[in-house]
Amino acid sequence: QPAHSMELGLQKYGTGSSYGATMGGLVAVGERRFRALVLMGGYASISDSIRYPKDGSPGNQKVAEIFSVIDAERFIGQAAPAALFLQFARYDRFITEAQANRYDKAASTPKLVRWYDCGHEFNDAQSTADREDWLAQQLSLAGR
Repeated sequence: QPAHSMELGLQKYGTGSSYGATMGGLVAVGERRFRALVLMGGYASISDSIRYPKDGSPGNQKVAEIFSVIDAERFIGQAAPAALFLQFARYDRFITEAQANRYDKAASTPKLVRWYDCGHEFNDAQSTADREDWLAQQLSLAGR
């Protein structure tokens, strides 16, 4: 799923889900104008997801090595001063709980982490409402 961003003046606000959330770890460091990012269901390590697929199929070591240079956990710890809202799904068919916990542990502060009783698509009302409320709060803080 693609990442989306909005620019207000010189500050940016973004959302990303799935690979968009995984790449958010890099973007937060490479684009310092981001004030706040919502990252939903991202991999801490895309290379580990290739090496050890959640569905138990054989992984691909060679491809994993290529992708290891963009593992989010290598970068997301440097996202500050951008605020992070990490959303994870309890029934995610791709992101393991271990991957989610690694992403959380690697992420810089300030951050908010929430888990939802939904799948990878985050099609539940609560995760949507929480995203909207958090982004609205971040936007109101920017006006101060």
